[in-house]
Amino acid sequence: AVNVGYGDAILIQLGGQSFLVDTGAKKAGDRLLRALAARGVERLSGVFLTHPHSDHIGGMKALAQRYEIGMMYAPAIALDMEKTDKLAADVGVSLMRLSAGDKVTADSGAVFEVLGPLELSGEDDNDNSLVLRLEAGGLTWLLTGDMQFAEETSLMRSGADLKADVLKVGNHGNPDATSDEFARAVSPKAAVISTSTEEDSDSANPRVISALRGADVYVTQDYTLGVLMTAKDGELNVDDLVPPEADIPISISIAKSSQPATLISETDADLSGWFIWSEKGNELFVFPQGAAIRAGVPLVVACRGGRGDYIWDDKKVWSDKADEAGVLYTSGGAEAARSN
Repeated sequence: AVNVGYGDAILIQLGGQSFLVDTGAKKAGDRLLRALAARGVERLSGVFLTHPHSDHIGGMKALAQRYEIGMMYAPAIALDMEKTDKLAADVGVSLMRLSAGDKVTADSGAVFEVLGPLELSGEDDNDNSLVLRLEAGGLTWLLTGDMQFAEETSLMRSGADLKADVLKVGNHGNPDATSDEFARAVSPKAAVISTSTEEDSDSANPRVISALRGADVYVTQDYTLGVLMTAKDGELNVDDLVPPEADIPISISIAKSSQPATLISETDADLSGWFIWSEKGNELFVFPQGAAIRAGVPLVVACRGGRGDYIWDDKKVWSDKADEAGVLYTSGGAEAARSN
């Protein structure tokens, strides 16, 4: 579970394939990309968008800039269908709508089983969240998006098998989700809450944590890039996902008036897959395969209409009014340099 602040982004690696359940908010795009880079992701076979709220789909455009994506998945019923339709078209990824009973099978044979939504909630797309059950590593995983009491109740009444070893807690651990009855139905050994309590003080709520008594509860905000869970033969290990250290002496400077970002390195370096992130505008530039920098020779990334070694596909990225940093990350997710 990636630490994307208040939002969801769950990376699932099965054999040689990588899947993502939700993409976090747009402003957390750098966190998402760093975590995936640290885990060695080269391609995403599928991205499940549990529902069309911005803290779950906001990172999709940055993701599509950095990775080839095999398929987008979204629920077949939602109050706002147009948003995910438009997003799929914008990023050029095929979209498949999923209904309860559908299955998505990984090359390893692991199956994402769709449990919900069972019926359209007219109140809130949180209760139209895609709910997925997965068996992998000898454990059962239940992924619930922002499901609240209404969808929990419909699943329990349907007789769905909700028992799971690991639960991704619904709606960031807010008190309008994870009823005592639902927690008993799942009876997880471990539970993950994806949130920032600084952004939402009601999340990771004491009532929810109490309902999950008997489970080890992990909160993404307490981890560097995310909660790293690995499972083999039914054994679960939990670690802090940390980025590697950058080992190339390199700097980045921004000329906000004319917009270019200039890199200077003390050594020759391969920049394939490296990326620049604008912290205020949340804009992304990804260096293409084969990109390189020579020692002592400035490399310029200009905006559209400017002159440079590489061109950012935006006319203006850097605000000349706001205090904004440009951050350079390596292909492995390490922070290599930060502008003043």
